[in-house]
Amino acid sequence: MQPDLTSTALDFSFYDQYYGAVPPGMRILANVSPQAHTDVGYCLAGSYLPVDEQKYVAFVKAAVGRYSGASSSAAAGLASPIKHWQVGNEPNNSQTGFADLGLLGVTSRFLTHMRGPLGSDLGN
Repeated sequence: MQPDLTSTALDFSFYDQYYGAVPPGMRILANVSPQAHTDVGYCLAGSYLPVDEQKYVAFVKAAVGRYSGASSSAAAGLASPIKHWQVGNEPNNSQTGFADLGLLGVTSRFLTHMRGPLGSDLGN
């Protein structure tokens, strides 16, 4: 979504199509993390923590806001907004910071519009 870390621009086109293909009524668990399994320089060396926490927070706010059922979800073309998110998935034990990454994911700093324990309940 953010091909250039020196820019604040986010490209949602792939995920608009990907999540837009989810049929009405189907609920999915979406994953958010600083980078995929391949190291592309978005995380600190040997860690799950992002190289730029502020940009990661902005990315998570934008992604969750766009796909969670807020008014921007209609613009993203979603028939089924994403109500449940996980932070990271299947950590590699050779890296550090996975628990800290999870804590970033549940703080009110970027899940401010969510309701419920640890931001897990978005209603419906």
